[in-house]
Amino acid sequence: MKCKIFIPVWLLIKLLFVFLCSKVFKSTPMENIYSLKYSKISQIIGEGLKRERLAQNITQQDMSDQINVSVSSIKKIEKGEICSFDSLLRVLKRLGKLEVLEPLLTTDDAPTLEELKDMVQEAKAGQRVRASGKHLRS
Repeated sequence: MKCKIFIPVWLLIKLLFVFLCSKVFKSTPMENIYSLKYSKISQIIGEGLKRERLAQNITQQDMSDQINVSVSSIKKIEKGEICSFDSLLRVLKRLGKLEVLEPLLTTDDAPTLEELKDMVQEAKAGQRVRASGKHLRS
């Protein structure tokens, strides 16, 4: 069973900004968030993601290899040029920061984070495997 959740990019950016400001950029007052331009918010998010990546001692190349996103895309994200929602999710997942999205997933009709984890486990269990042992995409 596939579950598609539509999250407006502007809302995701604002949510990420709030989280990163509270966890990483403690000096940025939260009451100013709505006075900032989206480009500035994206820049601050990118800087926070880069800071987190470096704190975890992960190179851009290592991250690229692990999450199947090009190094140039990672560089763009870290500069605040967040063009691909999918790439951003992959970076957040690799850094262990997907919980910033949990408030968006806790509506009556959206699955909880635990339910999403269960869905991922079910999907992994149902993957077809070649004789060589490599997974096939469904």
